[in-house]
Amino acid sequence: MIAIDRMNLGSPPTGFFFARTGQGPDGAWTVVSDPTAPSGRAIEQTSTGGVGLWTKADSVTRFDQISIKTIPTTGN
Repeated sequence: MIAIDRMNLGSPPTGFFFARTGQGPDGAWTVVSDPTAPSGRAIEQTSTGGVGLWTKADSVTRFDQISIKTIPTTGN
């Protein structure tokens, strides 16, 4: 379980590695307040141009279940 509710608002999520597909700098991600999220917080991509990626530093290679909700905030 990733405890987003224990992470500092306005900071990158702790314990993660960041990357980007294609050219350019790594993606930037920030912990933000989100009243629609179960914990009241979410991890938001704050970089633009390309697809930013992140992965938990101590993640395992086998997941029994993973659930990710995305909410586009710009674009079509």
